[in-house]
Amino acid sequence: MNRSINFVGSMMLAIVTFVGCAQDNGPVAAKASASSGGSLVSPSPAISGGGVTPSLTPQFTRGSLYGSCLRPFNSQFVATGGDSTSTAPIQGCTQTSEPTCAAGFQLVTDDVVQMNCSTTPSPTNISYCYWKSQKCAKLAGADASESYTTGATYGVCFRKLDNAFQPTYADPFVYPITGCSTSGAPTCAAGFKLVSDVPVQMNCSATPTSTFEPCYFQTQRCMKL
Repeated sequence: MNRSINFVGSMMLAIVTFVGCAQDNGPVAAKASASSGGSLVSPSPAISGGGVTPSLTPQFTRGSLYGSCLRPFNSQFVATGGDSTSTAPIQGCTQTSEPTCAAGFQLVTDDVVQMNCSTTPSPTNISYCYWKSQKCAKLAGADASESYTTGATYGVCFRKLDNAFQPTYADPFVYPITGCSTSGAPTCAAGFKLVSDVPVQMNCSATPTSTFEPCYFQTQRCMKL
């Protein structure tokens, strides 16, 4: 009887041991199944966005300024220099010709500054010269975003004003500037606020070395609310 009980107990222990070991075969079987294709490397995770390759076309913001062309001018406002390595989308920034912009952009004036370029400057020895900064404003188009950042400025209205601070000249303007002329204040599209850069005073006398006639240049922009 004792032998029968011992035999039955031994068989039960063997069965339990076998079942316990069999539970570990799941991961092994899964690995074997995964390797049936000849590789143990897990597949790469799916690319976000449904696997669509992102567009490589650069996105510009409509009304933002890009590139730079800074040139010096003499007292007769004739260019005396250029920039052989001007940045895109400026195309050409030379002494002999007005810069141009790539397609989809408009050339605008950003600032003008008057200086005394005499080699021996003094109150009585004046040789006027100028520096003019021009850039490219993005126009509407397929590559033009209209997603604006609150507090950032866009567009440009560049005007000349006389000694009574009345506008006498206005450059072509770009959105979100909606009005920039010699009559009335510039205007902005809805959702923007008109802001002004610090005006620059110059001597606009026809005989600047002997007489003084103040004039002003002012740049105004639209700030996103």
